[in-house]
Amino acid sequence: MEIIFGIGVSLLFLASLVLPWISRSRIRNLRNDVDFLKGQLRSIIFFLENSGLNIPDHIVAPPGSPRHQEEHVGPVDQPGIYFSDTDKSGMNPQAHDQVFLKDAASIAPEETGGRKKEQAGFEQQFGVRLPVWIGGIALALAGFFTVKYSIETGILSPAVRVVLGLVFGVGLLYAAGLVRSRENLANGSRIAQALSGAGIADLYICIFAATSLYDLVPSFIGFAGMAAVTATAIVLSLRHGMPVALLGMVGGLLTPAMVGSQDPQAPVLFIYLYFVVAGLMVVIRRHRWWLMAIPAMLGAFLWVCLWLFGQNFTPGDSVFLGLFLMAVSATVVVTSRHHDVGESSGTPGLFGLVSALNYLTLGGAMLLTGVIAAHAGFGLMEWSLFGLLSLGGVGLAFFNQKLYGLVPWISMAVNAVMLAVWNTSDPSIFALV
Repeated sequence: MEIIFGIGVSLLFLASLVLPWISRSRIRNLRNDVDFLKGQLRSIIFFLENSGLNIPDHIVAPPGSPRHQEEHVGPVDQPGIYFSDTDKSGMNPQAHDQVFLKDAASIAPEETGGRKKEQAGFEQQFGVRLPVWIGGIALALAGFFTVKYSIETGILSPAVRVVLGLVFGVGLLYAAGLVRSRENLANGSRIAQALSGAGIADLYICIFAATSLYDLVPSFIGFAGMAAVTATAIVLSLRHGMPVALLGMVGGLLTPAMVGSQDPQAPVLFIYLYFVVAGLMVVIRRHRWWLMAIPAMLGAFLWVCLWLFGQNFTPGDSVFLGLFLMAVSATVVVTSRHHDVGESSGTPGLFGLVSALNYLTLGGAMLLTGVIAAHAGFGLMEWSLFGLLSLGGVGLAFFNQKLYGLVPWISMAVNAVMLAVWNTSDPSIFALV
């Protein structure tokens, strides 16, 4: 109870810090809008003053204002913005109105359309996003502490706790969909993101508890459940944005570690990891979240290292590891092939990020394939896998020198190191390789 009270006080304290920033940001935005409207009004008044139209007094100067009184006292036909029934320009009033409308239409896009979209300042980002995510984290913690309290007091059985936690997580995802569908709700997209993130986190925790803490379900069922949650997070990220995709990426990569197995198998593990990486790359390609692809690749490579230097590795696993690395490399190349023209399209940063991603993936895959070959004793299968991957890199460099030009050099460097450390007593095999 004291922990919950402390969390509530902390949230109130954070709210007292954040709300003034929100108010200040809104006031500043309103002032900017007023200044912009004043500038637009001055431009319109200036145009009206020089158009020679017969304009009523109250349009240009409000009744009772000093300007209105001063200009209304003078002669009717004095130079300025007020004229008698006859137009000084000698133009037909109807034709004059048409010229005015045409000129105003040509000025409006120049004054309004050319105005650059204002970037949100630090206080706006801090004031709008942080409270929403504090609420999402509070919801996730609420589910966790509810289960913890029921465990400490022995109110509910483990099965009931897990079921209630799953219902709570699904309810959060449903609430996120409802909030997202209400377009008139202020900050609805951020609230939907927070609710979705809390729901995904809650589902991960509940399935982990059911599998590893309470042993309510077998490991393969827990594994399948977490895989389903990962797929749900990837699908929801198409609607709710990058934060949900990040949760899906982290949860998907950690699922094999959270759900332990007595007899882990390399094919099952790396087929699962490939589907996680492939789903993420589809989402990344659609939204151009290329920066998120780099930790995804690093996570995939980390699993290869953990399996390679762990206790479960057998020489026969090298083929699955090599195929996994080739499949991941091919997926990255296919999903990023339409984004290698970023430099020519005026976005060099995009090209640099896509180029770095491809070099990281292909270079890392070649390096790990060499390590696998050394760990497995440099068999012909390992050499064949490295050769296929290297040939693919040479072909990519042939068709796109700009994006993949350094890949063959990386392959050659790794190959030279592999030949240098290969200690074989059969010169015919060495010559063949």
